[in-house]
Amino acid sequence: MRQAHDLEDKRIGLGVTGGIAAYKSAALCRSLVRAGACVDALLTPAATRFIAPLPFQCITGRPVLVHPADADAGEIAALAAGLDLLIIAPLTANTLARLALRLGGDVLVDVALATRAPLLLAPAMEPEMWQHPATRRHAAGLLERGATCVGPGEGRLASGAAGLGRMAEPHEILDRARRCLARAA
Repeated sequence: MRQAHDLEDKRIGLGVTGGIAAYKSAALCRSLVRAGACVDALLTPAATRFIAPLPFQCITGRPVLVHPADADAGEIAALAAGLDLLIIAPLTANTLARLALRLGGDVLVDVALATRAPLLLAPAMEPEMWQHPATRRHAAGLLERGATCVGPGEGRLASGAAGLGRMAEPHEILDRARRCLARAA
């Protein structure tokens, strides 16, 4: 059994994008903090349509970055350099494409492009989006560059559709984060 604080001294970025599964990210954030990690939450502007930054600020005790004006280029670079792991959960098709094509423009993607930390992706999107050839190419490209993917899972989605596209559960993402950190050590 793992110790309660097995992520002590680990700095983890938690990117949250604009999908309905964003509500699961607050539970993931809480689990990371309970395991001892210092978590920096990075929300895309679209994520704030599904979940407010305040829960993440309360859970982490740290400011939440959403807009490029929230941090200057030096702060973004310092944050990126200090991360031990960057998790993006949920990862939408839009942010997946922007990462794969290296198109910055928001705090999350800018940090992802600047960090040398391992990248853990938890995709969440409609099955047709996940199966689209462009999405598959983008995901494959990120995996070839060293990213790790957990999910998506199969089941019923918020839209009522069923299929491959559900975000992995927070405990699955936490377990994969532990494995990513152990490999990087």
